[in-house]
Amino acid sequence: MHSRLLFLIIISFFTIQLYAIPTNYFISPTGNNTNNGLTSTAPKATLANVFSTYNLGAGDTIFVAAGTYSEKGIVVGPNDEGFVIQGAALDAAGVPTSIFDSNQSGGVWLIFGDNNNDNITIDKIKVQNYKNNISSPNGGGIYVNDNDCTGITISNCYFDNCDAGAGSKGGAIFFLYNTGGTPSNTWTLTNNTFTNCEASAGGGAVYISSGSEIDLNISKCKFFNNLTAAASGSALYYDGPTSSLLKMTNCLVYGNTLSGNNHGTIFIGNAGCTASLMNCTIANNLAPSSYTGGVYFSDNAGYSGGSTLTNCIIYNNTYKDVTRTAGTINLNYCYFKSHHGCTLSNSTLKSTDPGFKNLTSNDYSLGISPDCIDKATATGAPSDDILSAPRPMGLGYDIGAYESSPCSVNAASSTPTVCINSPLTNITHTTTGATGIINDGVLAANGLPAGLKAIFTGNATAGTITISGTPTVDGTFTYSIPLTVGCGSVNATGTIKVDKASVGGSLSGGSTVCSGTNSTILTLISGGYTGTITKWQSSLNGTTWTDIANNTTTHTASNLTATTQYRAEVKSGVCNSDNSSIQTINVVNKPTITLQPTAGSICEGGTYSPSVTAT
Repeated sequence: MHSRLLFLIIISFFTIQLYAIPTNYFISPTGNNTNNGLTSTAPKATLANVFSTYNLGAGDTIFVAAGTYSEKGIVVGPNDEGFVIQGAALDAAGVPTSIFDSNQSGGVWLIFGDNNNDNITIDKIKVQNYKNNISSPNGGGIYVNDNDCTGITISNCYFDNCDAGAGSKGGAIFFLYNTGGTPSNTWTLTNNTFTNCEASAGGGAVYISSGSEIDLNISKCKFFNNLTAAASGSALYYDGPTSSLLKMTNCLVYGNTLSGNNHGTIFIGNAGCTASLMNCTIANNLAPSSYTGGVYFSDNAGYSGGSTLTNCIIYNNTYKDVTRTAGTINLNYCYFKSHHGCTLSNSTLKSTDPGFKNLTSNDYSLGISPDCIDKATATGAPSDDILSAPRPMGLGYDIGAYESSPCSVNAASSTPTVCINSPLTNITHTTTGATGIINDGVLAANGLPAGLKAIFTGNATAGTITISGTPTVDGTFTYSIPLTVGCGSVNATGTIKVDKASVGGSLSGGSTVCSGTNSTILTLISGGYTGTITKWQSSLNGTTWTDIANNTTTHTASNLTATTQYRAEVKSGVCNSDNSSIQTINVVNKPTITLQPTAGSICEGGTYSPSVTAT
């Protein structure tokens, strides 16, 4: 009996563990750590308190409300795994609104790395103004120690002005040495920004330490204005061992600075690791004279399988754009200005600007670029670009992080306001490169109001989109009409406002008064009219009306001497005005009383019989 009971208890325990329900936790700048943090109405104040209070497991999520937090030195529990730190919605510029800011007061933001800290996701968090000041400083934003973490994903985050400290590595993220053998650890960095971060000993933004058993996938990330003072890798230092893989896709790396005699805004070292850079733009990075400011493959690299840069723009980096000191480095379908020791395949060596749209505003998308637009290989190319615009557009794939559309569309000929059920004066957009639109001729498509449609005429050289019809619903409508074919995310956009029809409504208060001194209040009944009262009117005959300057819902008629009709005029937007119902104030003359006879005399006891006439 006891054995059976024990067996049932054990089975029940594992069943509970197997079917554990994910838990949501909440923190807020206005929270309190005495709260349990299990609802958004009773949030905790800090991440650290969530980790110290609860053991987080697979599927758990910590929701970080928008606002600014100042905590630092947050330590993930040794058995916490599979959870998400989820920030609030991004702002209009795509920057997180959940912000951790230590004001450079010292200390890393987040520390983890126990071998159970697997499958952790950090999403939509901004980490700014952190400076590590511990005795062995590394990692200004995130510090991962020497245990075996895998499945780490950092997405939609923004690291700004993070400093790993004196003699340090990894301004934003540092991953410490790991001796796990064959790489089993995978980290993913996607759609993150690293800017103004610093590490004097390497990896101005990200540092993967020597021998770290980690495959690193970086996509749609931006690295700019980061710095290393006395070592390599002003943006990224990757020192993976044999069989480890660095994969960078759709990344933009510009304006980073190496100080001291060191190489590589992107530094790739150690023996046997393989790097694959696809559709990246790496430009205008600085290094001391005679040192490579672009991508550097170090002396002790084995690269038995070779590393490859494909569809990349590596341009105008100090001294050399790409330097190989060992192994085989292939530049396939790349646009670059200089290299050392690389193998070229379908690559373009140019001294002229590749056609960046506007470097003054750091816009590294492509404008006019005959050497980069439609010149990339489709083999292995990503399905979209750094902005998630589809690839390819036009005749082929583009080189670099941005895909350029061959299509363009001009602004709308007008942004009209029209009355419901009234014909729209046609709106037109002129286009180039397009051969059609989505939902051509379909009513109420692409955000247009019911009753309107868009039609494409012309060709790729000169096209016109015409919006026409009669709207049958009111409201403000923002339309977006996709151009085709091969135009990507180029849309004709505009706004149409449709006003409600004017409704005059009903008056109340009509009455009958005596001529002369009188007063009557007339009222336009609330809720019965649509629009704005523009004036009142009066008439003695119902044909000729006289304006009254009054735009309120009531009118007082005083001292009338003749029967008079009244109405209010109401106008909704651009629609024609409408009159209310009519109320009449009937005016009657005061009666004249006549007494006959007005004078006379009678004898006492006699009878007096006057007559009274009213007219």
